[in-house]
Amino acid sequence: MLVVKDGHPLLDLGDRVTFEAIARYPILPLPDGAFPGFQQVLIDCGLWQPAAKDGPAEPPAWRGQSGVEDLLVGFATPLTLPLYGESFRQLPLRLPVEVGDALVVARAFIDYPQTHQLAAFLRTRLRSLAATTPELVILEPADRGQAVSPAAPSRAPAVSP
Repeated sequence: MLVVKDGHPLLDLGDRVTFEAIARYPILPLPDGAFPGFQQVLIDCGLWQPAAKDGPAEPPAWRGQSGVEDLLVGFATPLTLPLYGESFRQLPLRLPVEVGDALVVARAFIDYPQTHQLAAFLRTRLRSLAATTPELVILEPADRGQAVSPAAPSRAPAVSP
């Protein structure tokens, strides 16, 4: 998801927002090469903004101004959107990428009761969130990768605790 703060000019575009319109605003900076797959999606959508020292000869009008953080376009998933707070809104345009989260446990701790309790707790929280978040697909270990949510897996992030 792409998210912006309340009052952002992109919200005025409604369903007419485009990647070209988004590219006119500052994008949450990511280190070059830190997330190569996601970086390529941003490049393909025209949203990758190199660091100021590597940027175009003509810097954007917003660069160096105060209050730029109010114009920032960020990235979120159904699990991270609440972390932005109540003052952020999701844009109607989505990035063409699927993301997911997983609980990774060292092999030595797989059969510990605490590991099973943590996994059960996380699944309970995810099921509760999935009830109100159609984009969220939960993959259960017994499913061997099969989605157990009515949402279309090709358009939704997968989460496997």
